[in-house]
Amino acid sequence: MVECISSLKLDSIFSSLSNSTRRDILYQVAKKEMSLGEIAKKYNLTFAGVSKHLKVLEKANLIVKRRQGKSNL
Repeated sequence: MVECISSLKLDSIFSSLSNSTRRDILYQVAKKEMSLGEIAKKYNLTFAGVSKHLKVLEKANLIVKRRQGKSNL
């Protein structure tokens, strides 16, 4: 069965993958679930910077964010 994806959805996906950091974050989290702190440390980004990248990936439905308790990072 073939599903038709709207051009707006494709634009969102390709736009989110146009950034090399986002592509690498997606690759890393596909291999292993990571916390925001782990991602920030790996890419030397602030939490706000990582959050912006994750929001773009989430909007394109490439990742699903979830909260799991609190941690001191």
